[in-house]
Amino acid sequence: EYLPGMEDYNIYRLSSTRELVTGGKTETKNRAVLYGGLRYDAGFDKSVTEKSLAMLDEVFKERANVRGMGLRGGKEYLKHTKEEVDIIGEELNKANWKCVLDSAAMGTEESFKALSGRKIGCLHISTHGFYYNKEEADNARYKFMLIDNCMVSAEDKALTRSGLVMSGANHILEDEKLPDNVEDGILTAKEIADVDLRGLDLVVLSACQTGLGDIAQGEGVFGLQRGFKKAGANSILMSLWEVDDKATQILMTQFYRNLLSGQSKRQSLLNAQKNLREYRNANGEQCYNSPKYWAAFILLDGFDKKLEDN
Repeated sequence: EYLPGMEDYNIYRLSSTRELVTGGKTETKNRAVLYGGLRYDAGFDKSVTEKSLAMLDEVFKERANVRGMGLRGGKEYLKHTKEEVDIIGEELNKANWKCVLDSAAMGTEESFKALSGRKIGCLHISTHGFYYNKEEADNARYKFMLIDNCMVSAEDKALTRSGLVMSGANHILEDEKLPDNVEDGILTAKEIADVDLRGLDLVVLSACQTGLGDIAQGEGVFGLQRGFKKAGANSILMSLWEVDDKATQILMTQFYRNLLSGQSKRQSLLNAQKNLREYRNANGEQCYNSPKYWAAFILLDGFDKKLEDN
C-alpha cells in the first residue's frame, strides 16, 4: 500500500474477506487502556501483584521459555514511550474518553490479563516486541518448550514465538529465579489469545516487529495479530520491523489526533505518516522522511465501512 503510484487507490489489509461485509467500527464504550514507559527492571511489588492475581483465572497463568528465546540480557527503557502515552491520554481525555495509564512498574503482564472481559474500546501498548521464525526457533539458542511436543498445534507453537515485553521482564531475561506467584513479564501471542477482548475496536501495538509471524497457507499470519484477533479485537495497528522510538512517538500522537477529529482509521494513519515525513527538527531538517521511519506501520482490518462508503 506504500509503493509509489499507489496513492490514488484505497488499499486495505484484511484478515478475511468477510471484513468487506462486516467491517466497520465496533460499538464500544469510550474506554482506553494505555501502556508506556514500562520499567523492565521493576521489582515485584507484593500489593500490585496480589491485586492483579486476584483478578485472574488460573488458566491464564503461563510462563514462556525465555531461556531459549534469544531475549536473554534484558531490555532497555524506552524513554519516549511515556511521553507518547501521556500525550495520547490527554487527547483521549479531551474527547471524553476514560483512560487508564499503566506505566513504570504497573504495566505488568498480570494487569494485561486482568483486562479480560472488561469491554474496553481502545488498547495502546508501547513497548518492546519480538518475533522469531521457525528456523530461528529450531536453533539451540531459540529452542522452545513447545517445539518438540507433537500434541501442540502448529498455530500454538507459532504463537509462542512472538509477543510483548512487559514491566519486570528483565528478571527472567537475566536468568533470575522468580517467585512462584508472579508472571514473567513475557506476554506471548498464545497467552493473548486466551484473554477475552471482545468489543475491543482498536489495538495499537507501538513496538517493533508486531506485525510479523509464521505464514500459513489459507490461514493467514500466526503471530501477535493472530493472538489479538482470536481474543476478539477488531482493528490492529502494528509494525513490520524495528522502529525508532522518537519517530514512533510523533507518528502515534498524530494518529490519535486525526482519529479523534473524525477521520477513519486508515486516513488517520496515512495522514500521520505524511506528518512524520514532513516533520522538521530544531535545525529545520526533515529527519524522518525515509520509509524506514514511517512505512513500518500497517493497519489490519481498518475497513471503516460506513465512513469509507461515504
